[in-house]
Amino acid sequence: MNGRGDVVRAEIVRNALTAAAVEMSKTLVRTAHNPLLYDVQDFGLGIVSAEGLLWAEAPGITTFLGSLPDTIKGGLAIHGEEGFSDGDVVIVNDPYLTGTHISDVCVYMPVFHGDELVAFAAACAHWADVGGKTPGGFAADSTDVFQEGLRLGHQKLIHAGRPNRELWEVIEANVRFPSLVIGDLEAQIAACRQGVERVRALCRKYGVAAVREAMDLT
Repeated sequence: MNGRGDVVRAEIVRNALTAAAVEMSKTLVRTAHNPLLYDVQDFGLGIVSAEGLLWAEAPGITTFLGSLPDTIKGGLAIHGEEGFSDGDVVIVNDPYLTGTHISDVCVYMPVFHGDELVAFAAACAHWADVGGKTPGGFAADSTDVFQEGLRLGHQKLIHAGRPNRELWEVIEANVRFPSLVIGDLEAQIAACRQGVERVRALCRKYGVAAVREAMDLT
């Protein structure tokens, strides 16, 4: 990229991605079932490149935002770029994979333009319960992670648009407030879908190469 026009386009793309992340945040707040999300806003949402670089973020918990790139890189290490399909939804909350505690559940979706993986839309949010020995996921006297709750490690909740019903049922069966938790999970997915659509719109308008070059320039 070179010239003033390229710099202007880079600013347009950068701000459009930030606006997309903010829109994701608003979607989560409006659809969440849990006051930790719609009142406290205990979450972090962002758009991460296909290489695991943070492109955009919405105001949120700094720890969540800082952990999103490494969380996505962990998913890429497990699945590889070729292991993601359009319509996938992946979930992870294992503290050793996310860098936060087990109640902070990250949901992310790949963004494809044609057959090309461009980015990921990710939403990390504090669930009301993750099972374990105490309600709410706060077990200060735990001696190992297995006492803290259900651990998820980059499993696909939805694969190429088809829900993995068995995994949804495992989550419902292992939390104390299934309707609340599933409601928040669906809100996270809705937020990620919002991000996916906004990134796709940018790619349609400017092309994938221009979007990537704009973010490299910024």
